Amino acid sequence: MKERMNIFINIETPIVENFLEVFKAFSKMGMGSIENLRKTLLTISIDGFYHHIGHDVIVEFDKIPPLKAYKVRPSGRMCDVIACDTSVIKLSEGPFGYFAALRGSVVRRKRSGSIESWIIGPIIFFVSFEDNLPLFTFMSELVEGQPFNESFETIHRSIGSLLEKWLQRSLASAFSDSILLFDGSLTAGPADNSLQLIREALNEAERNGNVVLAFSKSTYLSYLGTRITSLVPNIDPPCVIDVSDAVCSSLKIHKFGRILVSHLSRTFFPYRLDVSEREMDDALCIIDNLLSSDAIIYGYPETLLLAHNYCTFNKVDVLVLQKLLKQKLNIDSFNMGDVRSSLFNPLDGH
Repeated sequence: MKERMNIFINIETPIVENFLEVFKAFSKMGMGSIENLRKTLLTISIDGFYHHIGHDVIVEFDKIPPLKAYKVRPSGRMCDVIACDTSVIKLSEGPFGYFAALRGSVVRRKRSGSIESWIIGPIIFFVSFEDNLPLFTFMSELVEGQPFNESFETIHRSIGSLLEKWLQRSLASAFSDSILLFDGSLTAGPADNSLQLIREALNEAERNGNVVLAFSKSTYLSYLGTRITSLVPNIDPPCVIDVSDAVCSSLKIHKFGRILVSHLSRTFFPYRLDVSEREMDDALCIIDNLLSSDAIIYGYPETLLLAHNYCTFNKVDVLVLQKLLKQKLNIDSFNMGDVRSSLFNPLDGH
């Protein structure tokens, strides 16, 4: 395994020590879940391939204050920009459970313009239809005993979210005086968006002089019946709209920093943007530094886009991992056929 990891990263680098800790912990979890499987002879079928990336939380608006748009522009100050993302997929599924694969990535754009990247994984684990106590125990240990009662179909997503939060905390402690880019939001509360892990990451980032920007490609937040990403600013991009004062925290949902709508490009997409700084002037200064430090692709930071691309599984990845299951565990993957397709496709003419 050490030789294989050398293909992706230089394990002599001190920064990588944090990533190795993450990799070892999740690898141990994966191997433990597979050991639980060895007792049963399985017939596994392919269940398609897809990935689950990012997380957003529904938060209610507390009041209806006027919203204000702010112009942003490159500050001329160059900073290191570090982004991370994770992806999880189902590899195959059968009558006893399913196999899932997990992968994370970290991309660093230095002030000089050079780019470094690290890949964590892929990590394969097994989710049982009946007994997932080892997985729940592992998840609870990460969040200091918080109980988990995930449904069979969502356990892999929760594990993927926990890896992402652990990577974010690792970045916050491994780097300093940098802009950290996260996928998703800085609101917390649901089991797979742990309040404890987000708070630890943000506290560690502040101690090391880092700032955090979290971009959400979709959001449930709305203002006067309109999704916030549909709000049109009254000034030309690049600009942001501040909606923070309209969003309330509850006993179950907590927000950190400011919540904005970013329009960083004249063409295409706005995003929900959470900034770790609470004061609006500080948040604008961070965004100005980002515009000087990173390329913006359709309103989205290129470094975070690269992190997304490096962790996402493609069809070749799926085939290779299924081949690995056959070689190591003698588990065949085959397509049993889809009931819905068999019933309805002849009628649909496909």
